[in-house]
Amino acid sequence: MLKKVFKVIASVSFVSSFATAQSVEQGIRLIEIEKFSSAKRELSAVLAKTPTEANANFYLGKIYLKENKLDSAAMQFEKGIVSAPKNPLNFVGKGTIAWINKKNDEAKLLFDQATSLGKRNALMYFNIGEAYSKYEPKNYAEALTILKDKALIYDKNMIDAHLLIGDIYLYQGDGSNAVSNYNNALNVNANSAKALYKKGQSYVYAKNPMEGLNLYLKAAQVDSSYTPIYRELGELYAKVQRYQEALTAYKKYIDRSDKDVDVLFNYGQFLFLAKDYIKSIDVLKSLQSSIKNPVLIRILGYNYYETGDYSNAKTSLESFFALQTADKVIAQDYSYYGKTLQKLGNDTVGAENIKKAYLIDTTLIETIKETANNFLSNKKYKKAAEYYTLYLSKKPKSGGEILNLGKTYYVDKQYAKSDSVFGLLISYFPTSAQAYIWKARATDQMDNKPNEKMWTAKPLFEKFIETSKEDAKYKSELLQTYAYLGRYFRESKTEKDCTKSIDYWTKVKNLDPTSKPAEEGLKCK
Repeated sequence: MLKKVFKVIASVSFVSSFATAQSVEQGIRLIEIEKFSSAKRELSAVLAKTPTEANANFYLGKIYLKENKLDSAAMQFEKGIVSAPKNPLNFVGKGTIAWINKKNDEAKLLFDQATSLGKRNALMYFNIGEAYSKYEPKNYAEALTILKDKALIYDKNMIDAHLLIGDIYLYQGDGSNAVSNYNNALNVNANSAKALYKKGQSYVYAKNPMEGLNLYLKAAQVDSSYTPIYRELGELYAKVQRYQEALTAYKKYIDRSDKDVDVLFNYGQFLFLAKDYIKSIDVLKSLQSSIKNPVLIRILGYNYYETGDYSNAKTSLESFFALQTADKVIAQDYSYYGKTLQKLGNDTVGAENIKKAYLIDTTLIETIKETANNFLSNKKYKKAAEYYTLYLSKKPKSGGEILNLGKTYYVDKQYAKSDSVFGLLISYFPTSAQAYIWKARATDQMDNKPNEKMWTAKPLFEKFIETSKEDAKYKSELLQTYAYLGRYFRESKTEKDCTKSIDYWTKVKNLDPTSKPAEEGLKCK
């Protein structure tokens, strides 16, 4: 639930270039292992020493694209074009920005300009394919054509091209073709940590987490410096509720990262997913002065709720709602806010928010049941009935909730409704002793005309005796049943039988030796 809120599935791909300067290659490697601040420093140092090293401009620009800093990215690409006008990569960078800005014709012209400078440049074609596949409006068909018919034609061993093709298929729900292309990358280099990681992701998305885990572990084994794998391991362990291993793996990711605020922000969110709420609060609070993101306040609110600090949970979530646009509010936000209000005693408004959450995401159905239970325990019977009914509309054969709905109507003196509900329970669970005793009670309550008692509950009480097997755990129900049948055989106009009446009152006396009604019943003549 809460994964849709915190994780970006696809990251920017960066590939090795033909750059000759070792520092550019080091910068690319730092990008690949997600040490972006270190990569910026490395590439900036290259440009300080060699201002005409346009590849450094290009990869700096790609980092800024990842950070959604389009102006900074454009500046780097423009500098690269000025310093090396025959290098196609920075034209691709400018075209990517045009594509992001929905200037598709301009993007096409810039991509064409790039290809005119590097007709057989596989890296250039890869980056054009990436632009089409990563940014809206995505054009997967065009991206696949460029990657297959250009990039891989000029460099059949380009691992990142095989991986990006796999990603495109995965984005479109074609796991088989995705894995096939990840395998193509592994055929080039069986020890590519990135390829193993990508293949592992495909299995995780296909709900085969253990196979994904094996591939992640292999990736970490073949290249322990490939930082992203530890983040993925952490998130996967958290997903399968192996929280200690999750925390250990993610800590390795943090220790190997640059500890940028974005990395720490993600760590704070991960700690929440791994149920380390106190540490999550500490990390997120340390970032409040440097990150102005409503999501931070959201997760703080969630954490406060989970730690029982409902006052701060309410404050945080209300601040979040005030800052976040309505289209960015998710079901969990309303759910946590509703549960918080309930804990603070505001049952009605809390329930309204929980219902709002459920209508957005029906997987939150259990919160509807919890809300119904809360209303029932607080003797708000009409509201309890409303939420039990909503729950049963999704899970109609939930015996416990059908029983509770019937009880809710019963204690609210809506005996006809309760009788109907208990009848439904019997139809689903014909051997349920509780169903018969409660239907008997409801039926008896409706059989209340003075001097005209019809004894309509008799067969139900008898059925209770049969289904309960007179087990001692039903003592109070048996006392009621025996007493009813004792009265029936003493007072019935059609079937008066003192022998049977005394038998039932004897059973009452055996269960409750102090029973005054039993003493009177035993006098039947």
